[in-house]
Amino acid sequence: MSLQDEEHIMISYNWENLQEVMIIKEALEEKGYRIGMELRHEEGSIAWAMTEGVDNSSAVLLCVSKAYKDSVNCNKEASYADSRRKNIVPLKLDETVDLDGWISHMVEGRRCYDFYDFKYFKESVDGLDKELVSLGVQKQGNIYSANVGQHKYIGDPDKILKTKETYKKKT
Repeated sequence: MSLQDEEHIMISYNWENLQEVMIIKEALEEKGYRIGMELRHEEGSIAWAMTEGVDNSSAVLLCVSKAYKDSVNCNKEASYADSRRKNIVPLKLDETVDLDGWISHMVEGRRCYDFYDFKYFKESVDGLDKELVSLGVQKQGNIYSANVGQHKYIGDPDKILKTKETYKKKT
C-alpha cells in the first residue's frame, strides 16, 4: 500500500510548522481519516513526493503560515493540487498571515479554519471534519505518510509517535 494506491487527505505545510501540523494530523486520524504528508525533511525527489501525495488525495489541506507563503515548494505543491482540481481547504496557522498573493485564487470562496489559537482547537477540528464530510471525503482510519526522498513510507501509530518525539527533541 502506498499513497498511489489509497485515497487520503494530503496535508501541505512548511517544515517550520511540523509540530502544529502533527497535532492536527493526529486529531484527524482520531476521527478516522487517512492522512498523507511529508514526515522527513530530506533531500531527494521533492517533486515526486509532492505529486504522489496529491494525486490520489480526496482533499488537500493548506496549512498557511508566513513560512508557507514564502516557500517556493509549498507554492508548487498547492498549485499542483489546484491544477488537479482537488478539494482545497485552507487552515490558518498564523493569525497575522493573510490569504492573499499566490494562495488567494486557490482559496477564494472557501471556508478557512483557524488553528493559530489552540483554545479553539476542538471547534476547528469539528468544523473541518464537517467540511471534509460535505466534500465526500471517506473516513478510513489507517495511518501512513510519504517521505521526501523515498518512494513510500507506511507507518503504524507507534512509529509515527516515535518520529514525532524525535522531532520534539531536536527543537
